[in-house]
Amino acid sequence: ADVALYYRNQEEGWGKNLFNGDEANWVDNKAVRSKWMLQLERTQMTVSVDWSHTDNDLCNQPRQIRRGLGMDGVTTYPGFYNYNINYDHGSKATQRGASLKIDRQLDRARLVNITSFRRYKNNEVPDQDHTPNSLLEFDVESDVKAFTQELQLQSLADSDISWVVGAFYMYDKAGYVPVGFGGGLFQPPFFPFANEGVNLNAVQKTDSY
Repeated sequence: ADVALYYRNQEEGWGKNLFNGDEANWVDNKAVRSKWMLQLERTQMTVSVDWSHTDNDLCNQPRQIRRGLGMDGVTTYPGFYNYNINYDHGSKATQRGASLKIDRQLDRARLVNITSFRRYKNNEVPDQDHTPNSLLEFDVESDVKAFTQELQLQSLADSDISWVVGAFYMYDKAGYVPVGFGGGLFQPPFFPFANEGVNLNAVQKTDSY
């Protein structure tokens, strides 16, 4: 068995948010992974699990150009590492996965069964107008689920002819649940019926054999 750990916490960002003085361009990441193997007389079982979480504000790139103005026509270049925004922004992502491999030694072949699962969730909230005014804001919720199942019948290592037959299945469901568009540009008079912005839901499902 083995365990791997990862941790990174940049408490102080590279710059500042000129709107409220908060840290800008910071990251907080953590992850863990482990693998376990059980060896029996003719069967080997391997289990792998992992988990990770990322939290940062890097979704606010890019910003105003040096000699330009922001979308509001007033905000100026805040500096290379700074920004000047009023929206509660950031990006948080969590994923976890697991897999099981069973390798069975038969008299004249090997039987291999591989099962895996993965889940990924992300919430990204960028201030797309990059100004201290509420003009264009996003709120993106994404969710991904994936499952695979594989079965193989293989020749032995000392066989005169190497061969393998098998079957494979994959299920995947991914989507935005939802993606929200807000700010003054997504309200009347530009969007007459969107007093609180616009929300869109989109889901895609995949079955593969």
